[in-house]
Amino acid sequence: MIAGPYGSDKRKLLFKDFGRLIVGEYFDPQDIFERGPHESIERIRQRAYHARFRFVRKHKSFTTNCSLGSVRDLDLLDAAYRNDFDIALHYFGVSDWRAARDRIRSMPDHWLKGFPEDKLEGLYHRSLAMLPGAILLANRGAIYDHSETGHPRKLLNIVDGKVELVEKNIPDWLLSPLTRCL
Repeated sequence: MIAGPYGSDKRKLLFKDFGRLIVGEYFDPQDIFERGPHESIERIRQRAYHARFRFVRKHKSFTTNCSLGSVRDLDLLDAAYRNDFDIALHYFGVSDWRAARDRIRSMPDHWLKGFPEDKLEGLYHRSLAMLPGAILLANRGAIYDHSETGHPRKLLNIVDGKVELVEKNIPDWLLSPLTRCL
């Protein structure tokens, strides 16, 4: 799973620098939006949710892109965990919701470009709130800081539901949710 708040550039990073992380078939909910932008955001979320669960039900290896901004994302991880999937979680975070908002606004084709600021802020904070639960279900992975443009900085490794320090200076955006929940 490639995760992080909307605006963390995870999709662009995946194809530019982190393509080696793709295992099995790649599924990105943004592709559903691009095929049917006339649909409501909630309908797009529902279609993405059901499409990802089909991979789990069929026990097919896949990589998905998500924000971790919904309990549905944790439900997907839990279903994969209960079905003995090897779960790799790679989370790309940014310093605050305003930075994420600015990136979204700068992308001409981002599906949340016209979203109200209060909704974007809520999605950002939900993503961080869901991160500890996702870590507990992951077999492996890493957490990166992509607050600055350029190559993300690896902060932590994830090994069997626990985090291992890679860098001593953990930014506040990550420290707060981890110390509160783990």
